[in-house]
Amino acid sequence: MGWISASYGKVQFTATVKLNDANYVSALKTRADGSQYVTISFTIANFAGTTTKISIDFDVTTTAALIKDSGQVYLPYVDLSVTLKKLLGLA
Repeated sequence: MGWISASYGKVQFTATVKLNDANYVSALKTRADGSQYVTISFTIANFAGTTTKISIDFDVTTTAALIKDSGQVYLPYVDLSVTLKKLLGLA
């Protein structure tokens, strides 16, 4: 959900866009510096029918943290004890 301000005021909107929907999402683009991005574009309208086209660039990266991983604690790897290995039949 977001707010778009234009000459006719503010418009509140909610949109669900699937990344494989070519009607809204561009093909992967590359900038001169080698970074990659996609552009999501859509049109909003007020009750009078005045429209505004919105285009927003989103960076594409393979190093960003996933939302589901935010706040997760990654514990260090601990070797199994000899006793546990024997119980599991690994020793």
